[in-house]
Amino acid sequence: MAVNMLENHSVDEFLVACGLGPDEADSLGDDKATLFNIFLDFKSKRDQFTEIAVSLSRLIQKLPGVHSVRWRVKDPHHLIKKIARKKVAAVEKYAAISSGNYRDVVTDLVGIRALHLFKGDFPTLHRSIIDTWELDENPTAYVRKGDTEELRTLYRELGLEVEEHKDGYRSIHYITKTNFTKTTVKCELQVRTIFEEGWSEIDHKVRYPDFSNDPLIRDFLHIFNRLSGAADEMGTFVNRLAADLTALKAEQAAAISRASEIEDQLSEKIKKIESLSSKNSSMQSEMRDLKLLISRQKSELSNQIGIGGFASIGLSAIKLDPDLRVTSDTLRTLNISPSLYDDAVSASKNIIDTSKITDGSIEFPTKKKD
Repeated sequence: MAVNMLENHSVDEFLVACGLGPDEADSLGDDKATLFNIFLDFKSKRDQFTEIAVSLSRLIQKLPGVHSVRWRVKDPHHLIKKIARKKVAAVEKYAAISSGNYRDVVTDLVGIRALHLFKGDFPTLHRSIIDTWELDENPTAYVRKGDTEELRTLYRELGLEVEEHKDGYRSIHYITKTNFTKTTVKCELQVRTIFEEGWSEIDHKVRYPDFSNDPLIRDFLHIFNRLSGAADEMGTFVNRLAADLTALKAEQAAAISRASEIEDQLSEKIKKIESLSSKNSSMQSEMRDLKLLISRQKSELSNQIGIGGFASIGLSAIKLDPDLRVTSDTLRTLNISPSLYDDAVSASKNIIDTSKITDGSIEFPTKKKD
């Protein structure tokens, strides 16, 4: 029936619609009928492939590190153009292609592109992909000339084939196999950063079809490619810096919490012995000094946290009056461990400020031995 339809249509019209020139069409010979049969079969199943693409996209969107997902199903005319040119070039894989096996031969009938923000997200995303889908072949990492050996080594360690692309194209390509029905469907999954995607889209938009070989356009696009790579590196750096600052603030909060805990312990001790010190005027004076110390420290902590949070608390935020010193005799009388008192003073003096991060001199209080 398909052959009859081909006879009822102009062969030239069909091939022209697929983007083939006269010379290419003439070299196809008897393969023209095969191409038309493939065209009809794929066109009839395109809705099914669309459902597969949508379902896969939803699954990929949920993988860790994925920012967004794009998908497409190959246009039937573009499919025929691709197959025809492979046959004209005598590519062995396409020699015996037919309407019965083209879905196994052509691996990009469904194409999905997963975008992520940071280069550092890729290893986790890669493991999720290989743990979720069966691959038809080893994935390929396309890099550009000038990419670091460190990046290439990482890709090889993850089991990727590394290939330097002549046009500076960057992306990771997987061929996955999916069985939503009894028939296995292959899908080309591309993984790249948002900056790599932006450059690739602009490169394709500007260069094709009118400036494919224009040297000036090519040179500027290569510069643009290097800038997009630098943007990726800057994004990774900023992400790591934010993580380091978050960890530093957590340590700062822990130091403040420890200082507050020590203050609470001292206050509890004072409450227990206040009645015992009422008859001793010297001890009462020491008690007043100790309570004043704790009161001032709590007030400073409260004011600093209320005004600017952890980030605004400086190394000298809490100052102790040098005259407010508690003697070891008093501490023994009050049954207060000297190390507990030292921790309170040390913690008070060493609350850090994230604005001092470049000084390279931040230290946290360490507990002394009794």
